[in-house]
Amino acid sequence: MVMRITRRVHIPKAEAAHILEAIDDVTAAAAIEAKTNHPTWRNVTGALEGSIRMEPAQEIAPGRFRGSFGSFDVDYAIYQELGTRFIQAGHFLRNAADIHFPTLSSRLRRG
Repeated sequence: MVMRITRRVHIPKAEAAHILEAIDDVTAAAAIEAKTNHPTWRNVTGALEGSIRMEPAQEIAPGRFRGSFGSFDVDYAIYQELGTRFIQAGHFLRNAADIHFPTLSSRLRRG
């Protein structure tokens, strides 16, 4: 199971290469943030931290881009992120996205 965080951001018209580079930079920063602020007390083996990474940005359709980060190898990451009735939600991926993704629009407006 993959736990992936995605955000939609309004992006002004710009060159695709510039957009892809900006998305890669933001998702890489968010992945580092998630690794830093994951629920440490639940990550005894280090597997959760080691599974957090970004995927390279891609243009999925003309004018539509996707960049994502998350835990791609650990099945229990979704339970650590969202919680269960026995585990408090960690929101380490969502919090990282909320911190870093707003900078994408402002970065692309600057050019």
